[in-house]
Amino acid sequence: RQGRIDEALAAHRAAARAKPGDSVFLTELGRALAEAPGPQNWEAAIETLAEAAALDPGSALAYYELGKLLARRNRFPEALRALEAAIATEPAFPNAYYALGQVHSRTGSRDEARRYFALFEEKRAAAQARTPVGAGFASGP
Repeated sequence: RQGRIDEALAAHRAAARAKPGDSVFLTELGRALAEAPGPQNWEAAIETLAEAAALDPGSALAYYELGKLLARRNRFPEALRALEAAIATEPAFPNAYYALGQVHSRTGSRDEARRYFALFEEKRAAAQARTPVGAGFASGP
């Protein structure tokens, strides 16, 4: 398993080097690092995702992935800022609302959690209504 992870990380790093300054490749590298074992990979993922968001402030996905990872590391204030940036960038992004609900739930802000979970349901239903049957875009987090 570790060999496959190392191969995947090497491929993502090569892609990011081939397209320096491309936030999409950096976001994908950050996602791969976030899934690799070990705190050194998670910290590298946070740095990489933050760089992707800085390079492309319009990348809701970079902010979303950064927010999810920060929440997994119990860095809740930073996670909230990143997830709120994802929503500010892409207000119709259902999964960002769900992630915000999770963070508020974990920090004891139950009313805010319920509000974001309700918004998630609303945004997901709207996305499903816009998505052709079988496309699977808005199936959930």
